[in-house]
Amino acid sequence: MELAGPVLDVVLPVYALIAVGWAALRAGALDADGVRRCTDFTFTVFVPAQLFLAMARTDFRTLAPGVPAAYFVSALTLFGLVVAVRRRRVPMLRAAVEGLAGAFGNTVMIGIPLVKLGWGDAALAMLLSIVALHSLLLLSTATFVFEVAAASGAPLAGALRALRASLTHPVILPILLGGSWSALGPPLPAVADATLSLLAAASSPLCLVLLGASLGRDGLAAALRPALAMSALKLVALPAVSAVVGRWVFGLAPLELTVVVLTAALPIGANVFLFAERYRSDGAPVAAAVVLSTLLAAPLLAILLPLLPVPPR
Repeated sequence: MELAGPVLDVVLPVYALIAVGWAALRAGALDADGVRRCTDFTFTVFVPAQLFLAMARTDFRTLAPGVPAAYFVSALTLFGLVVAVRRRRVPMLRAAVEGLAGAFGNTVMIGIPLVKLGWGDAALAMLLSIVALHSLLLLSTATFVFEVAAASGAPLAGALRALRASLTHPVILPILLGGSWSALGPPLPAVADATLSLLAAASSPLCLVLLGASLGRDGLAAALRPALAMSALKLVALPAVSAVVGRWVFGLAPLELTVVVLTAALPIGANVFLFAERYRSDGAPVAAAVVLSTLLAAPLLAILLPLLPVPPR
């Protein structure tokens, strides 16, 4: 398979960053309290910078609707189904975390280089239309559900408190501000752009290092069963739903369908782990699921690639 080597080239640095975090905790450079503090700091400083910059740099007028529409209809449908089914057996926060794990992928560190290597600039432009809306739609939806689940009291009062908390949340607020800046049109000042770029560049590597440290703290074996279930949702269920929705609902062209299904088959994004830690829910299983889905992604992608409508170049 032509892309077997490039797939490994793309995912091996992800494995390496996770291993660095695991080794740091095992060596005593980090302790459990340090992991939690660093995770909270990353969630409130580096991730908002990444989200604001991504939104501020996006020209939403240039986005073709078909590819992102097919992807997000699939992802949000799966998220909603998981939450609806699982909330009957587990707490709402855990159900929401599992739903986000099934819907939110590593589109930047793995998706962008993989699509560019295999299908070139035309496919990359389609993927970027998904990336531009990825956090806006999935993280914003999940944040509101998390805040509703975390709120206490009457349902209406809880929903109002959740809405208020969501609007000042370190995920939704930078998304709204970045989108507003994009709509207004002016470029970011050079100093602001450079500062935010440095902060944003640290976000994904820090997430993976902290995720590895969390594994060193909690271990993998005890969380293996839920991690397998979440990995199956992301690597099998979402691509299957996306293939059906893209082909039979939106009637996508072959290359468009390839991008949608391939994006759906990417492993779970590390931001899901940050959410779980933030809300003190399922941190260990989600960390294990991110690692496991990343480990399984290479062989599963090698199986999937020949089945996609447009063969790699």
